[in-house]
Amino acid sequence: MVVDRQALRTQIRFQRKCLSAKARETAANRAATHLIHSDLYQKSEHIACYLACGSEMNTQRIIEQIGCDQKCCYLPILHPAKENFLVFQQYDSVASLILNKYHILEPAWDGKRQIDAATLDLVILPLVAFDRQGNRLGQGGGYYDRAFAFRANSVNAKKPILCGLAYAFQEVERLASASWDVRLDAIVTDKEIIRRHAPEKF
Repeated sequence: MVVDRQALRTQIRFQRKCLSAKARETAANRAATHLIHSDLYQKSEHIACYLACGSEMNTQRIIEQIGCDQKCCYLPILHPAKENFLVFQQYDSVASLILNKYHILEPAWDGKRQIDAATLDLVILPLVAFDRQGNRLGQGGGYYDRAFAFRANSVNAKKPILCGLAYAFQEVERLASASWDVRLDAIVTDKEIIRRHAPEKF
C-alpha cells in the first residue's frame, strides 16, 4: 500500500499535539532513560542532538546529560551561505541561540565550533514517522538526508550512528524509501530501542 506522506505527517502531528503536557514529559523522560543507559550513548563522545520544535519529543534531558557526562554536544544549524545545507556546531549551556528561518532555535554561527558530520559518533534525529527497517519520514526538507548522504553512498561509512527519537505511536508498518533517503541505525521511543530488526523492550 502506498502511504500518502503528507497525509501521514498531518495525522501524526495531530496525534502529538493532542498529548497532554504530562504525557509528553513522561514519554520524553522514558525515551531519554532508554538512550542514556544504552551502549549507543555510553560508547559515544561526540553526540549531535536537536532542540525540539512544536510537538517533537523534548530532548532537554538528553542534552543536559551529555553535558553532565562531559561529552561533546552538537546542534544542527542552517548554513548562512549554502542553500538548504545543514552543519553541526558544538553547543553548551552558555551558547547564544537564535531563531532560524523555520523559527527553530539554533546556536549563533561560529565556524570555529563546527564539526565534520562524518566525525560525529551519534546523531539523535527528529522525525515524523518511522518503520522497523530504519526508514524515516521527516519534515520534508531533506536536510538530514543531504547532511548524511555519505552514509548511504559508502559501504565503509560506519559513523555516525543515526538514531531517531520518537513517541512509540509514530511507528508505521512500512515507509517507502527514495534513493536519496538515509536509513536510521536505531530508533529510541518511550517504550523501546529498535535496532532495525532487534528491538530492546523495557
